[in-house]
Order: sequence, then C-alpha cells, then structure tokens
Amino acid sequence: MTDPRAVTRPAQAVVLAGGQGTRLRPYTDDRPKPMVEIPGTGTPIIGHQLTWLAEEGVTDVVVSCGHLAEVLQKWLETADLPSRSPRSSRRNPSAAAAA
Repeated sequence: MTDPRAVTRPAQAVVLAGGQGTRLRPYTDDRPKPMVEIPGTGTPIIGHQLTWLAEEGVTDVVVSCGHLAEVLQKWLETADLPSRSPRSSRRNPSAAAAA
C-alpha cells in the first residue's frame, strides 16, 4: 500500500524563457536572456536551469520561447542536455497583442 504522506515529484516542467531582457543589456542585444552566460561557467542560464531540473528528477521539459526564440531553439537542438530533449514552443507576441 502506498503511504499517502509520501512526496511525489513532478517529472515534467515548463520553463518560461520569454521576455526581452532589457535590464540585462548589452548582454541581450543578440541573444535572449536565458542564453546569457553565467560568468566563469561558460554555460547559459537555461543550461543551469535544465541541469537543476534533471537533478530533481524532471525528465520532460517544455521551454516556452519568446524574444529571439530562434537563438534559444538552436542551442536546445545542439546542447548536451541532462534530461530528455526539451520541446520548445514559440508565442508570437504581436499576434497575442492583436487578439
């Protein structure tokens, strides 16, 4: 019988990776803020987030992209990631604003 007090951890996660990162300029002039590298690590912020999620048992990740999404999507396709390849979705901000 399963203990009802047992803690179960989610296996899926959504990472919100949108926004223009205006407070991180000039680092975000050519990349989205999740792609800004943490000094001394050579790894972008999103890489650290995905590693932490994998360490907590998350196996499936959806990354919701926004500003400069193609840069992030390219990195996700080529990076050696600890969890199953994240899926990415892109929201069109101008279409959402018009709705």
